[in-house]
Amino acid sequence: MHVPHLPLSAWWAITIAALATDLAFWLPLMPSATSKWKRGTGTAAPAACVAALLLLTGGTLEETLPVLAIWFVTPSLMFAGHRKVMRQLWLDHERPEAVQEDRKVPVLIWVQAAVVLAVMACPAGWLVWHIG
Repeated sequence: MHVPHLPLSAWWAITIAALATDLAFWLPLMPSATSKWKRGTGTAAPAACVAALLLLTGGTLEETLPVLAIWFVTPSLMFAGHRKVMRQLWLDHERPEAVQEDRKVPVLIWVQAAVVLAVMACPAGWLVWHIG
């Protein structure tokens, strides 16, 4: 059983679009090819974990598509509007010797991240329990 009102092909399209959005948001922020590679391949790890979890609970891979779509788009929404700050944090992470001052992450970023995470957890939770 898949989530009602949308055919399976639509969920495939939504999941692929969410993955593309995630990569399009994060990859340009990465300062080096190594960090771009790690971020690009690191996206697959959570997808594999979510798929394995739902498969172990009796679901199918097709049933995980709505959850994966939410999983992929959430990090981008958490930090949307803060690209410059996120880019600088990544540069500081890769070159700690070049950091001349202790940079603080603005509180607004953490508030936005917490709100988005809480809001996105609701449809994800509903989808997980509704699918089963």
